[in-house]
Amino acid sequence: SPGTYPEFNITISTPISIIGEEGAEKTIVDQQGKGRGFIINIPEDKMVKIVGLTIQNANGSRTAGLQIQLNTGELELHKCIIQGSVNGNHVISNRQGPELNHKLLVQDSIIRNNRVENMAGIVFGVARNCLFYSNSGWNAADVLRQSEAYNCTIYGNGGGALGNPW
Repeated sequence: SPGTYPEFNITISTPISIIGEEGAEKTIVDQQGKGRGFIINIPEDKMVKIVGLTIQNANGSRTAGLQIQLNTGELELHKCIIQGSVNGNHVISNRQGPELNHKLLVQDSIIRNNRVENMAGIVFGVARNCLFYSNSGWNAADVLRQSEAYNCTIYGNGGGALGNPW
């Protein structure tokens, strides 16, 4: 149901659908800078669906998959807003590698206002009809790393190695 849920490091170990019935603007999972969002460890042939949520304010020192980390199984993320990540690496990450990009689908979603060390977007996944803007990384600044993108809009992202000691 609508509301703001102050939750972090949410581990999912069984197939499930999580649906914000009134949409991402009204159903918010807020990590409040205390940890990561969703960590998914399900059987390889099973799926998790997350629909209509805002997932925001993750903070993880050098961790991959700040807002969402897919370790095993499949994930479909639809009509979500992913925003406000700080520190860490990879806002949305498929830890199964590039040969399994198809296991992570992000569709009709907005990825915005994330400030991380590396990869301020999706790593090893597929994006369809998504909007990526105002994301930055101070090392590797890309918003799509070894991923596929179809009918996406990407603008106003930046960053780079300026300020690093090397």
